[in-house]
Amino acid sequence: PRSSIFRMLDSVMLMAPGGFLVYMGKANEAVPYFAKLGYHCPAETNPAEFLLDLVSIDSEDPRQATEDELRISHLAAAFAESQHTFERWLIPIQSENIDLELLLGNATS
Repeated sequence: PRSSIFRMLDSVMLMAPGGFLVYMGKANEAVPYFAKLGYHCPAETNPAEFLLDLVSIDSEDPRQATEDELRISHLAAAFAESQHTFERWLIPIQSENIDLELLLGNATS
């Protein structure tokens, strides 16, 4: 969204391709959070565009795509570490009838 609309947001959840969560929190804390990780938003840049650029992969250039994927992996790991555990984000399973191996992709055909 436009910068003026971004400033009206209370919270932001930023996900990268593959479903990697790289940020979830107050919108006005997102840019400073990434700055602490070494990713600074250039002056005069729309914060929303800056955030999207952080999680975008350039599929046209294989070398750049690799760099983008490494950056995203770093951001996802940093966010998980900032939350102290990924288990906080898991949805509790209430049913005993769910095949966890199938759910987790460990089942054999």
